[in-house]
Amino acid sequence: MQKHFTIIATLALLSFSFYSCDNTSHKQHYSGQLMSIDSTITGNAMMQDYIKPYQLQLDSQMNRVIGVSSETLIAEKPESPLSNLVADIMQDKTAEYISKNKLESLPLFSLVNTRGLRSDIPKGEVLLRDIYEVMPFENQIVLVKLTGETVLALVDHIVKSKGDGIAGLSFTIENGEAKNIKLNNKTIDTKAHYYLSTSDYLANGGDNYSMLLNPISRANIELKVREAIVSHIESLSEQNLSIEANNNKRITLLN
Repeated sequence: MQKHFTIIATLALLSFSFYSCDNTSHKQHYSGQLMSIDSTITGNAMMQDYIKPYQLQLDSQMNRVIGVSSETLIAEKPESPLSNLVADIMQDKTAEYISKNKLESLPLFSLVNTRGLRSDIPKGEVLLRDIYEVMPFENQIVLVKLTGETVLALVDHIVKSKGDGIAGLSFTIENGEAKNIKLNNKTIDTKAHYYLSTSDYLANGGDNYSMLLNPISRANIELKVREAIVSHIESLSEQNLSIEANNNKRITLLN
């Protein structure tokens, strides 16, 4: 199937320019035309020759095998093998950051937006290209400090969103409400403080996570989500281990 991309130019644009102190206006007219760009338009040979070495170099990097997956890992709601895996990876990397920087010891959980995972991890050999397709964005991992009250508001939003990737947190959805909410297997204290590992996108209020906009504190751990995933897979490969998602139940639907 041919893909057609259409560039639409404004058919008539009227702008006003003002000259001198007499406030005289001058009309300027612009015209445009509709141009259809499809497979009938051939590429520029000189430009293609110029970029070919760079394309070959990029392909050699993207087609590098970084690990092996024992199954196809998909991303779906309310939870899934892939969203669990990514949340676990973010949790582990953030725990390392907390320990390395000797930060306050607080219960930690993680959150990843399932819609941000744009592809599956295939069964068998996993290429670097596959991870770029899973996470095509330049999202950074951030650590935010929240009150227990804010954590409960976050859980309510996860329920309304029909689920998202979480680690260190679990709850049951019954009649559209979160029940039996546990963080590190303990009931949440609304007056206590907790750490959340998430992406800068969500920390900035993306996907309507507006309750994260005013945390007690926020720190960038200087690691992209994609880099964390690649590092985890390569570490498994060095140990001759395959990628396996933790399928323990985190979000339970009762109706």
